[in-house]
Amino acid sequence: MTQDNYCLPPGLYCIGDPQIMLNKIVYDSLVIDSGLHIYNGYMSIINQTGFDEGMFKDPELTEYTIASGFIGIFPYSLCSDKSIDLLNRYGKCINLYVPFFVQTNEDGYFSIQTTEYQLILDTRIESFEEMDLI
Repeated sequence: MTQDNYCLPPGLYCIGDPQIMLNKIVYDSLVIDSGLHIYNGYMSIINQTGFDEGMFKDPELTEYTIASGFIGIFPYSLCSDKSIDLLNRYGKCINLYVPFFVQTNEDGYFSIQTTEYQLILDTRIESFEEMDLI
C-alpha cells in the first residue's frame, strides 16, 4: 500500500469532493487524480476514495458527499464562488492556524493532523446514501 505525506501552510481550507467544492474554472483546469496539485500557487491534495461515490462520515460525524470518487483538501480561495455554508453542507471548511500534515493512501484513507487537531476520514468504509447534489 502506497502512503503519501504532505505539509500545507496555515489557512482556511475546504475538505470534500473536488467536483463539488472547487470553482468550475479551477476544476476544469485540473487533471483530477491522487496527489499534490498546484493552481496559481495554491496547493491542494486530492485522493481517490475507497468506494467511488457515497456519503462518508468523519469521527466528528461531518458528512462528506462524494460523487466523483475523489476527496481533497483545498484552500478556500479555490472554492470561494460558493458560500461557506454551502461548502459545509457537502463537506467541511476548517481554519488551520499552523502548518499541517495530510496523509493519504491508495486505499482511500485521508487524514489531516496538526499538533492540536486531527481529522481522519476513512473512505474504505462504505456508507452510501442517496444524494441531492448542487
